[in-house]
Amino acid sequence: MSPPAAGQLAVRPLATTAELDAAAGLLAGIWREPGGPISSDVLSALVLSRNYVAGAYDASGRLVAASVAWASPEPVELHSHLTGVERSARGRGVGLALKLHQRAWARERRIASITWTFDPLQRANAWFNLVRLGAVAERYLENLYGRMDDSVNGDDDSDRLLVRWDVSGDDPGAPRRAPSGSAPVLVAGSDGRPVETPAPAARRVAVAVPADVEALRRRDPVAVGLWRSATRRLIGGALSGNGRLLGLDEEGRYVLERTGGSETG
Repeated sequence: MSPPAAGQLAVRPLATTAELDAAAGLLAGIWREPGGPISSDVLSALVLSRNYVAGAYDASGRLVAASVAWASPEPVELHSHLTGVERSARGRGVGLALKLHQRAWARERRIASITWTFDPLQRANAWFNLVRLGAVAERYLENLYGRMDDSVNGDDDSDRLLVRWDVSGDDPGAPRRAPSGSAPVLVAGSDGRPVETPAPAARRVAVAVPADVEALRRRDPVAVGLWRSATRRLIGGALSGNGRLLGLDEEGRYVLERTGGSETG
């Protein structure tokens, strides 16, 4: 797994006031909320305390993405709080380049793992985190940040999956999809809303999510709430009980495996 070729993209730590102001402005533009998700003075404090603030620049030298993370003491690990990529730069490997830079930064400081959270209804993010990088989902966190009401999160509950990425070994290799053939317990109906199909005897089950939750939110915000409730119960219930999340299968569905106790679904 390699970032974009040299000369196409440059990822580096940010340090100057001008750089941090630019990063805060970029993130505010992505989230489209007053003040943005993080201010330049907080970024300055993170840099001063030797935490991770980095930016990605395109071939013209324009800042197109930024990432912010900080270390925790017990256990020692890096928590990646947010990463934003300008819309025009998406789909060009910028997110991957930032994550590999973050990985190298952590390894230089003998930090063995990186954690972060993401919205389980964001299927593209789930594929990137669980399949492309091979991070492992550990916990389902209900409404972690409260109602955020911005262009990225909408105004529904901010449920998140907490994932952990082991960076102590080799570079991530080929994408790692979950096994196929799982029994579906949540599918999309013809109207785009979730339909449950219980499979009480199945040990391994598949949970679908919307292909594009942001488009669905604009078209049918009630449907997003229904998907949120269903995935919270199925995925959250599995991770808090006797199950584990294996990742996404080739159809983009979460695959849950029961490891003991009653069957999922």
